[in-house]
Amino acid sequence: MPIKYGYIGYFQSPGGEIIRSKEFNVATQQNPEFYDHIIGLRDTIPDSEETKGSLSEGDEYNTQKTIWRPGVKTTSGTFTFPVTSSEGTCPGFKELFDYSVSGSYFDFSFFFYSGMQRDFFDCRIANFSLNISGGDVINVTVEIHARYMEENTDVDCEKHSVSEKLVTWDEVSLVVPGANLGTSPLQSFNLSITNPIFPIYTSASNQEGADALNPQELRVGMQEVNGVLSFYNEGTEFVDMNVAEAKIMTLGFCDFSTPIKAIFKPIVRPGMVGPVVSTLAYVGIDKPFEE
Repeated sequence: MPIKYGYIGYFQSPGGEIIRSKEFNVATQQNPEFYDHIIGLRDTIPDSEETKGSLSEGDEYNTQKTIWRPGVKTTSGTFTFPVTSSEGTCPGFKELFDYSVSGSYFDFSFFFYSGMQRDFFDCRIANFSLNISGGDVINVTVEIHARYMEENTDVDCEKHSVSEKLVTWDEVSLVVPGANLGTSPLQSFNLSITNPIFPIYTSASNQEGADALNPQELRVGMQEVNGVLSFYNEGTEFVDMNVAEAKIMTLGFCDFSTPIKAIFKPIVRPGMVGPVVSTLAYVGIDKPFEE
């Protein structure tokens, strides 16, 4: 039997956008659960009298883990990808960004290699993390929770061979009110959107088959938005950016642009050998992505 090789798979969004993935680890987990009981007070291994003492009845074992149940199912994980540009747009990026901001449901598919596909249903984004560093490309990591997953191993998966350019640091525009990013050039910028996800399990009496062990709803908690700007030199213009006043930054690249309303924490200046790189953390407030 020939061994099938994998390749950098791709993510297909509800809108049909295709994202080339660098790493994909979204899957269903389920573990059996065991319960202690009166005769299960002794491990069967090891059975040496020196470690467990003598057995009460010859060499008979007191068996463990005889009362069990199937655990509930959870489908979650992360996937990472570099942002790409094709004909002036960033395929799939804005769609995923909007789902992370709204916390709403969506479905998607992932193709591993020719003939294998996994479909994920009723998904929500738990975390959307965007990282940009000088001299590098834009990297995104997304943590996704799904209500359930289905696998099909007999699919005619079309190879995605469209030529796309990686979006590099020099194509990114970041405007910070009151700051001269030429005087204190940015070394890196990151943005994190977190939506706590709470799976809701209900009585199996009104569910059928294996779906009874899947969550029937994914509840979204309070959203948190935060990030860090790292910059060279003193950054004296950043000193006054404290919690006394909110500011609206603007981030953009390709056809994507968003405001980020935030308050800033005090500057952190580490003492170290080498270039001076200070960090300025921020926290999103109100409706962070609206003017």
